[in-house]
Amino acid sequence: MYGTSSVIVYPLIFILLIIIILTCTYALSIIFISRFHTASNLLTLNVCFISCLGSIYWLIYFLIFVFFPKKIEAYFFSCRIIPYFLMVINCSIVYALLMITINRFVLVIYPNKGFLKCHKCIFISIFLQWIVAFILPLPLLIQSTKVTMISLLLRIYQLTILVILPSFLNGLFNISILKKVRLSIRRL
Repeated sequence: MYGTSSVIVYPLIFILLIIIILTCTYALSIIFISRFHTASNLLTLNVCFISCLGSIYWLIYFLIFVFFPKKIEAYFFSCRIIPYFLMVINCSIVYALLMITINRFVLVIYPNKGFLKCHKCIFISIFLQWIVAFILPLPLLIQSTKVTMISLLLRIYQLTILVILPSFLNGLFNISILKKVRLSIRRL
């Protein structure tokens, strides 16, 4: 990895910096332009915040493991904390997008409920998404092996909470939205 570091690191740094700049610009437009102060844009602002935070974290993580791999592996504490926070960042992004789908589902199923469109309900859903993002990766803190020696069961668990469960729920909610919209179109 040391020989290819310049080939990998510079494009990665460039891409992550572009992501950080674009998400901050988009988030600032939501914050400072008053017509964008809607409940649904709060969820978009949450995704921008998580994307920016995730890009910063991945940038630091990648730079440390490329340029200082021996130094970071020397700390036993980091062998538990680093995979945990990697999963927290990844879960945050995935479940923030899932929360947008759930919000859209609730708004389609219950279009006349004003409470579901208010800022308080959106803040509650964002808070729940962050709780889920911190709770689901907790088994990674229990492991006692090094970062590179994560057991097969933990890998399956990671795959399940990052890919399988969110994809299944996202598909389920989007299919339900599609069915509801088709039923409402047939009534017209």
